[in-house]
Amino acid sequence: MRKSPEEMVQMQDELDRSRANFLLFPSYVDGIYPNSEPVRRLSEISEKLGTLDRLRRISRPPVNDYLLQLRDLQAQLPMLRESVDRHLAELVESTRGKNDEVSIEAEKARRSFASIPEQERELYRARREWGRGIIRDAKAAFPMGASNQFADMSRTEGQSYRGVIQMRFQVENRSEEIRPMSIELRCAASAAIGEHYKSGNCGEQASWVATEVNRLLPGTPFALLVWKHDEAIAHSYSTIGAPNFPETAYIDTWPTRSIVTDFANYGLPYTANTHIIWQGRATGEDLRSKVLERLSPLPPTASQTTARTTAAKIHRVHWIARTTDKHNSDSDGEENPQETGHTLSQFAMKRLVRVEAGAGKANPLARAARLSGAALGDQPQRNDPATSASQPTRYRPTPQQPGPARQGR
Repeated sequence: MRKSPEEMVQMQDELDRSRANFLLFPSYVDGIYPNSEPVRRLSEISEKLGTLDRLRRISRPPVNDYLLQLRDLQAQLPMLRESVDRHLAELVESTRGKNDEVSIEAEKARRSFASIPEQERELYRARREWGRGIIRDAKAAFPMGASNQFADMSRTEGQSYRGVIQMRFQVENRSEEIRPMSIELRCAASAAIGEHYKSGNCGEQASWVATEVNRLLPGTPFALLVWKHDEAIAHSYSTIGAPNFPETAYIDTWPTRSIVTDFANYGLPYTANTHIIWQGRATGEDLRSKVLERLSPLPPTASQTTARTTAAKIHRVHWIARTTDKHNSDSDGEENPQETGHTLSQFAMKRLVRVEAGAGKANPLARAARLSGAALGDQPQRNDPATSASQPTRYRPTPQQPGPARQGR
């Protein structure tokens, strides 16, 4: 049964208390049981876990040092947790009958700390269930899809491109109305106008997800993020929960087969230049409806008779089926360990640039077809994940090179 928003807020509060209690435990025990070797080691581990917590909360991180330190501490986390359990057990045994107050508190701390991984998993599962529903609703809100997805362009015969052009024109045409608004209302405007024209790229879809989380899950932390590969390529996605935490559900509706994933499997958080655009706790307010009341009326969707050749105006078209490469039974269960991760990862982007460099001035759709391994035709591709559940096309390494090892593991 799906957890209520109130239950998830309570689960987050309990998890936060468990984490905070351990961070405070070594200094508390040291005051009544000084010069203890287990307490000294617990203090050292507590400092590392405190640093990890602070790094997770940085919204605009310095690129190199931040990533290296975060990855290093994330990799150490299982070992640190094992060490905590061992040192707390030593403290319980060494103080039993000598200092019962310390022994009792150490046993409580041991049970509380040991419960943290399961608390994280349970909260992630609860958020995952909500995320699945939000993905379905987002796909329904943007039925035409994106102008920079080959699968959407083929399926809609170029209508996704036309819809995005209409939407972007209306956003720009209302710049004097939108720009003075707060960041959350600017995001809501992008989402609402995209929904009106039934089309949107990653930015509009991620904004829609963030506003939907804000509407449905009051009290739950969430974020809208953008990742930049370079000045020309960027990608937006949203989270239920604070970014970089294991209990957080990552939602990326731009891939044609979107799934909910966690921090360890999503991929983009492990790359540089990931920044938070909008972060906070959900208020329960319908921001999309609120912003539409402030904007002048939107014209109706134009006639859907655009020629298929409209699609050729796009300069860069992607074929992306899924969001992760690592099999994760605690996620949606559809990930394939043979894939190479989100196609906007650094490894995949290097390959895309390399292939495009050899493509010359070829038709962008033909270039996208080569990247995807699909063939152009008048009908949607038979292996298009949007139209067929059998044998979906997957992004794979070139035959000349083995699949790249994942970074940040």
